[in-house]
Amino acid sequence: TVLVVDDSPTLLLALLDHLSHHGFLVVLAHDAREGMMRAALAEPDLILLDIVMPGLDGFEACRRLKADADTRDVPVIFMTGLSDAKQIVSGFAVGGVDYITKPFQVEEVLARINTHIALRRANSELKQAYQSLARAQEDLVHHEKLAALGSLVAGIAHELNTPIGNSLMVASTFEAQTSEIREHFSKGENMRRSELVGYLDNACTTTEILMRNL
Repeated sequence: TVLVVDDSPTLLLALLDHLSHHGFLVVLAHDAREGMMRAALAEPDLILLDIVMPGLDGFEACRRLKADADTRDVPVIFMTGLSDAKQIVSGFAVGGVDYITKPFQVEEVLARINTHIALRRANSELKQAYQSLARAQEDLVHHEKLAALGSLVAGIAHELNTPIGNSLMVASTFEAQTSEIREHFSKGENMRRSELVGYLDNACTTTEILMRNL
């Protein structure tokens, strides 16, 4: 889609005829204000903008288009009958990408339009590729964090397994010995002093091991 903004009906009709013939959808505007309105509605891929028009000129129109988030990325090619270098520089300063001097050849217009539409498409593809790369990087960082967390959990589990295993083994052994002592008492059986001393020594050892591992 190409938006053509010019106050010359003859030029508008000529460009409509030639550009349509080459497969472009052409939107016409007779002055800068109408052009900005149609740019917002039509979402063109490129704008051909006359510089000298009644009311708002092309430079100011371009400046406003570049200030609008919806139209700032649309390439603007100025059409001018002026050959003053300062005017051309002014066009680039407000955001224009190229200029065509009137009167012009249709082949030149087509070549410049195709070039800048191709550039815009390439920039769009590059932007999408960059966004995809950024998302992939975020995913990679996320997976790396998950992998690091998994490694950390595995390391903690390994560090905990040994003291917990030791504590469980010592506690279960002491539990069996205590049950045996209780059974002796419940039956009223006499215990040798050595058995009681051995039990108390084992209780001290068990407590020490449990405390150290815990």
